[in-house]
Amino acid sequence: MEEGFYKVTFVHANGASASVIVKEAHILGRGLSISVYGSFYGASLILNVARNNTTNISPILDDYQAYSFSGGLEKTAEGYAFELDDHTDIPVYITFTKTADLTGDECLTEFID
Repeated sequence: MEEGFYKVTFVHANGASASVIVKEAHILGRGLSISVYGSFYGASLILNVARNNTTNISPILDDYQAYSFSGGLEKTAEGYAFELDDHTDIPVYITFTKTADLTGDECLTEFID
């Protein structure tokens, strides 16, 4: 993943969505109801998602207080899609969209292997 800021968007099968701004390989960010952090292991990514506190409801996490998604990143026109492993219990689609800065404004980028 190239340097810069990314908007990580979670879209649950129930229609709920949430976005968090993170900084490239550090993958650390906090949104209104959830926080995320992650680590790369070669071509694989572990993305940990947690509620900000026990009183906040997060339709992204269902009944979980926290959940770890695992899989790999696949390039898309807007950034990356997170290809989840088959054993994921939460039906969610996760994308990483390159942004200009912490405001979340999208920017154009060219991906280089």
